[in-house]
Amino acid sequence: MTKSQFTLLAFCSIFVVVGCGPTSEDFQTLDPESISVGASEPDEDGFVWQTEQFADLKIVRYQIPGWEQLSQRQQALVYCLNMAGLSGRDIMYDQNNRYNLRIRRMLENIYNSYDGDKNTIGWNRFENYLKRIWFSNGIHHHYSNKKHQPEFSQEYFDHLLSSTSTECTDEIRSVIFDPTVEPKKVEQDGSLGLVESSAVNFYGPNVSTEEAKAYFASIKVEGSRSPVEYGLNSRLVKNAEGEVVEEVYMIGGLYSEAIEEIVKWLTEAQNYTENEKQSIALAHLIDYYQTGDLEKWSLYNINSLKPMVVKLTSHQELMIVVLKK
Repeated sequence: MTKSQFTLLAFCSIFVVVGCGPTSEDFQTLDPESISVGASEPDEDGFVWQTEQFADLKIVRYQIPGWEQLSQRQQALVYCLNMAGLSGRDIMYDQNNRYNLRIRRMLENIYNSYDGDKNTIGWNRFENYLKRIWFSNGIHHHYSNKKHQPEFSQEYFDHLLSSTSTECTDEIRSVIFDPTVEPKKVEQDGSLGLVESSAVNFYGPNVSTEEAKAYFASIKVEGSRSPVEYGLNSRLVKNAEGEVVEEVYMIGGLYSEAIEEIVKWLTEAQNYTENEKQSIALAHLIDYYQTGDLEKWSLYNINSLKPMVVKLTSHQELMIVVLKK
């Protein structure tokens, strides 16, 4: 090799190495003046009611007047019910979309592990995307039902993955970046197929709208004066024989681990109920979670609406919303 050939080769090698460096806007330093943190000024009592804003969202805080006037027993009851609700948080994520938990956990691993430059446009965009997922309980907007599209580039995403030794499959990558994959959480246009075109996880990916309708028609008890809420606590899937069956939310069934935690806190809450009617209502709710029996759900609702326990409904709603469709 001549000296001139060696010099040319060395120049080309330097060019290739330099050309492989990050080039997108995401790696540029973020101008703090270009974003609005969104925190409000303290009110006359020193309370900051708005903590931040991002994308199209503003995060606000609420005070709870009268909390200190509750007895310790009442506060303990509310605490247990709240913990029961939090125990079912991941159920909601999974119900909203079958990829939600995998994506959230992957992004949270990046968020907690990344020790690179966080004063960049890309990191700000990554944070906003993750915050959207936290706020919406998944990858779809909580009102429009459309999928959140990340503003950061795949090049920057690859940088975050490699920097944190995080793995991402091609399937998950397409769910995040391809706008045609899982595009809408709930499709309300019947002509497109309500089940086939909706990204929610109440049905297996190979179950059709017509098959779902036929299944529920087959189990409905005609003429019942007190029908149960069919399909409230189950996912329709196909078994090995191709038959449509229900995976029921209950201990020993679907979401068993989370439901065991819910039942633990409901059982603890019974130690702080104020009267027998409250205790009976919670007992029916516990039975419902343990067995998946929709008759128990009906009994819980009947008892929880009695005058002596109406005051609890706001806290119970926090807890039971994970099983509502």
